[in-house]
Amino acid sequence: MNRKLFDFIHHRSLWLQFQQYKRSSRKNERSFLVIESLFSALDLRDPLTANHSLRVADYAYRLALSLDPYAPLDYFLGGLIHDIGKIGFTDHILKGTEIIPKEERWTLENHVVQGFQLISDFNLPVIALEMVRYHHESFDGTGYLEGRKGLDIPLSGRIAALADTYAALTSERPYKRSFHHQEAIQSMNEISERFDPSLLSPFNELVQQDVKEYGGSQNEKSFYTADGIYS
Repeated sequence: MNRKLFDFIHHRSLWLQFQQYKRSSRKNERSFLVIESLFSALDLRDPLTANHSLRVADYAYRLALSLDPYAPLDYFLGGLIHDIGKIGFTDHILKGTEIIPKEERWTLENHVVQGFQLISDFNLPVIALEMVRYHHESFDGTGYLEGRKGLDIPLSGRIAALADTYAALTSERPYKRSFHHQEAIQSMNEISERFDPSLLSPFNELVQQDVKEYGGSQNEKSFYTADGIYS
């Protein structure tokens, strides 16, 4: 198994749950192996995108524990590959040091199409497929690719949108600094119309739990270094 994923599953005490998940059906076992392989390929292509995907997986799983308790591990797996379409980006797009200009934004948006096409024949859990397809849809209908609105976006897509946005804001990149958790939550509140309002409060509570655990400096790097996941 990918070492980063292995360490994280142990960090979150999910090892036994995933063993039971794999033993529960041959489909689940195949799905886990396929998604683990895709995540490993993404990690080889761009470790930063893989790190981001781990965080999205974690937040999505923990939200689903209360919101969709019958399938939280499917949310974790979906988070791991929600950005798998980026594996086909050129280095200029994937590893660039500047913000992509507006006229090239279509190349970024295309990762949703590419990702869904890549995984659609693997018979993966529906939740994982939905997270790849709908994580850039917005509750107010301004997202992409389909411009879905409100509850027409599956719960998995609405959860993924929250997790993806927060993880992106609190990640450092060559072209942007990492937001402190309070800045990130404030920024998300300023565009709250894009998110399912029923999810904002439980997500904020989840973030506050992490802030207490990690000393009030919740961001991508502080989230993992204490446990050696970035080593």
